[in-house]
Amino acid sequence: MGVVIILKHFVPKIDMWGMVQGDFRVMKKRKRSRIIWTVLFWMIFLVSVATIVYLSFQNGTSSAELGSDVIEKLAAEYYEKDTVSTTELYKFTYYFRQMGRTIAFFIIGILGTATIHLSSERLPWIVKSVLSAGILLVIAWVTEKCKIYLPTRHYSQDEMMISMAASMLGFSIVSLITLIYNLIQHMSHRDLSNKRIPSSQHG
Repeated sequence: MGVVIILKHFVPKIDMWGMVQGDFRVMKKRKRSRIIWTVLFWMIFLVSVATIVYLSFQNGTSSAELGSDVIEKLAAEYYEKDTVSTTELYKFTYYFRQMGRTIAFFIIGILGTATIHLSSERLPWIVKSVLSAGILLVIAWVTEKCKIYLPTRHYSQDEMMISMAASMLGFSIVSLITLIYNLIQHMSHRDLSNKRIPSSQHG
């Protein structure tokens, strides 16, 4: 009886229900934060894709007029001339647009892959990666292939391959980061489990 009284006074009480509630609060907070980030990434990704689709589906005249004044000024600075020839302007415009395409699809690759990985927590990494790659490749294919049906625009397999390569580069970066993160998480959980096994056996 005396031992029980001593234990009541000196052994700290463990509020198991409070600990469980605390864990649930942390999990709920993490889940809410993940949902917010997922929605935000989806919005940015869809807006980016919509912008690329809009620019890709313009007819040739509208596409040429878009930012023509800015391109002319940049071309003049690039060639260090006050006025540039039609050939020089055409060449500069082509490479300028290809650079813009590459950057845009690289960003799409990063955003799309990150969005898919955030959206589906329970799916295996390989499934999310394959799904991300498939979506990105379809976007690159559709935005170029549909130019066949647009007036004064032409389909270019080289441009499609540039789009695919740029999106796959962004995809590869995010996929590698998520893979390393998952491996670290797996190793930390395994180490924690190994530490718990001996203590449970002693008990």
